[in-house]
Amino acid sequence: IEARLASELGISRDINIVAPATHDTASAIAAGPMVSEDAGYISSGTWSLVGVELPKPLINRKAMEYNYTNEGGAFNTITFLRNVQGMWIVEEIRRILADRGQQLTYDDILKMARDSKPFKAFIDPDYERFVAPEDMISEIMKYLEKTKQEKPSGLGELFRIVFESLALKYRLVFEQAEDLLGKRLRHINIFGGGSRNWFLNQLTADFTNKVVYAGPDEATSIGNILIQAAGLGIIKSLKELREYVRNSYPIKVFEPQYSKEHEDAYIRFLEIIGYRR
Repeated sequence: IEARLASELGISRDINIVAPATHDTASAIAAGPMVSEDAGYISSGTWSLVGVELPKPLINRKAMEYNYTNEGGAFNTITFLRNVQGMWIVEEIRRILADRGQQLTYDDILKMARDSKPFKAFIDPDYERFVAPEDMISEIMKYLEKTKQEKPSGLGELFRIVFESLALKYRLVFEQAEDLLGKRLRHINIFGGGSRNWFLNQLTADFTNKVVYAGPDEATSIGNILIQAAGLGIIKSLKELREYVRNSYPIKVFEPQYSKEHEDAYIRFLEIIGYRR
């Protein structure tokens, strides 16, 4: 640190400078306590970063067609992932409702969705008109009309459509990852702010037929500080870092309740979004 700056800040010049995984997603993935080469992860927030941790890049035409990216991760890993829409759709619906004088908490939303009719209709969360609409509710209704589906009869059904569609899209992206890797992923670790969404966590377990481990919700900050500890020699490996996380933060487990209805819904979803397996 420059002498002038150290003097101005009143700090010593003898300070260790540690570069963590400066991409927030990479720091979050490092703090994923159940992440491994045989498990999927979702860094869940406004966006959902859905993928697998790899020891080296996976580069081929099929990976390009599936829209997967190879990004540098902590400890020389590769965060092999795809961007999927996340809580953005829900946040936009909340914003529209608030503008109309109706304030809803996330607890309100999740309970309404849980108590609503399942498998009523689906959307493609990554549909281009959901990226920056003036009125998200209106755009969803137009999408349902365009795809000749029944519209929701209330807000609970609307939110359930969104959450089920997100979980279904996660399944598709993980199936693509399994196709690329040539193996089945054992479980899924969801972390970040969206990991507090217990209803979506359960839907993800149900539709993917995989156990979901949810947490920690502050994975980015946790990963950042623990990678700094690694930089200072306190933590020796990524395995040890994740042991710290497992021993320090609560992880919730969601067991899949998979059924033929979930499989039928997935087939319908693929038809609606125009995807051919």
